Amino acid sequence: GNVRELRNAVERSLGRATDPEAPLDAISLDPFASPWRPVPAFPAPAPAPTAAPPPARPGSGGFEARVGAFERDVLEAALAEARFNQKQAAAALGLGYHQLRRLLTKHGLAGDRTEKGPR
Repeated sequence: GNVRELRNAVERSLGRATDPEAPLDAISLDPFASPWRPVPAFPAPAPAPTAAPPPARPGSGGFEARVGAFERDVLEAALAEARFNQKQAAAALGLGYHQLRRLLTKHGLAGDRTEKGPR
């Protein structure tokens, strides 16, 4: 089945090619490509540049205290950049939503949403 689909995609792509002398990289092998597909009116917005995490605060304390302070600073910066949208902040940090929630709870940034009970 897959070989047949590949063969059909190649045949369609070659049939759609307007210039028979075109290089192979100019031929689209997208099986869903269509000349009748609507073109978006506006180009997609460029992704926002990601800012470097803020430097760790100098201070006293051992390794764990400094790492904890650094994590807290990174979390606060990501939340502020995402306008406190936790899903967007998690995506910006490359974390899953539940990983971010655990870190927010660990650093006391979660607020009232971590309390168990009726909502």
